Amino acid sequence: MKNSIYQGIFKYFHSEDIAGDTMAMSKKIMERKERERKEKIAELEKLAATGSGDAKKKLAKEKRKMK
Repeated sequence: MKNSIYQGIFKYFHSEDIAGDTMAMSKKIMERKERERKEKIAELEKLAATGSGDAKKKLAKEKRKMK
């Protein structure tokens, strides 16, 4: 009896529905982070265009992170 309970719990937590939901959430998070990085780079490019040396350094750092 005890073993069957554990098997049921294991099947529940390892079902494909949960794995698919996890993958979808992970993909959404990655897309959001990518979008935020692009926005940050756009802001830094505007600052760097004005001649800010600090912004240029930060821009270069962010572009390296994107690779």
